[in-house]
Amino acid sequence: MFNIGGSEMILIGLIALIFLPPEKLPGIATQLGRFLGQLSHNFNDVKKQVENGMKAEVKSIQKNLSVTQNEPSDKQPDPTHSPTDTNQPPR
Repeated sequence: MFNIGGSEMILIGLIALIFLPPEKLPGIATQLGRFLGQLSHNFNDVKKQVENGMKAEVKSIQKNLSVTQNEPSDKQPDPTHSPTDTNQPPR
């Protein structure tokens, strides 16, 4: 999730040994692990909510599109005027 390799973890551990007392490291590591686990869980929940919302929107758009495509057109195309020929006035 954070893309941290082994060498980065060792460097973080060495810095922690320098600035934090050794007797507090296990407690801090436990709290950090819980925090990262909860953070990961929250990210997964948000991801699922966004995916579910997007799926509902896509289904709604597809339904509207299929209804629109199945409706008969009231306008009949003008056989004397080509829709691609915009330089000439209609006859």
